[in-house]
Amino acid sequence: MIEVGGTYGWVSSLGARYVSVETRDGTEYLIPNEDIITHQVVNWSHRSERVRLKVPVRVPHDTDLDQALALMREAASYPERVLAFPAPNALIMAFGESAIELELRFWIEDAQNGVHNVKSEVLYQIWRLFRQEGIQIPYPKRDLYVRSGLPPPAPVGIEDNRPRLARSPRA
Repeated sequence: MIEVGGTYGWVSSLGARYVSVETRDGTEYLIPNEDIITHQVVNWSHRSERVRLKVPVRVPHDTDLDQALALMREAASYPERVLAFPAPNALIMAFGESAIELELRFWIEDAQNGVHNVKSEVLYQIWRLFRQEGIQIPYPKRDLYVRSGLPPPAPVGIEDNRPRLARSPRA
């Protein structure tokens, strides 16, 4: 199994001008030999069927990181295809603008049976465990602070902190 430019599949034939790659869903891609030479090719079936997968996860800045990392490792224990050894590992990758970026790394030894389905199952388990423990998945948000040096204008209809009713003009 190989990956070229985000396309995963098995080489079904080699030609003078292109390589034929068949995906799990039966789609055949004709990849020009130039792309094979000039782009990164990942050989998922070289030497060993064992491959490490990575799942990025983001949590709010106020999250208990010890708890989040433990839950991520636990989530990897649910899918049968995830290997117990080497043990899944959860890491802090970066402090982002609107979240702390984490990553779960785990191993499988049957990539030919698909990798996205295992990632999906692990992500579902992370979501389920986070939800159960009250850990939210963050979304980008911004706090705006305006520093003009001037006091904010008074709202219309309020003077001396006393509300006033607006009067309609007389005809």
